[in-house]
Amino acid sequence: MSWSKNPDKSESIVFLVGAAIAVIAIKTEPDGNLLVTTTCFLFGGTFALVAWKLLKKIINL
Repeated sequence: MSWSKNPDKSESIVFLVGAAIAVIAIKTEPDGNLLVTTTCFLFGGTFALVAWKLLKKIINL
């Protein structure tokens, strides 16, 4: 897993933005407890990071 050794600043920002969007989306639901919020935080950040890495690989940013 060489990608996790030295993450650049853009990867950290992408993860946090994706996680924030997921948390905001789940907090609008009536059942936004801590477990659901934490799970959505991790899934949202991970999906955003994977999408960013794929985009970088396709476009060669």
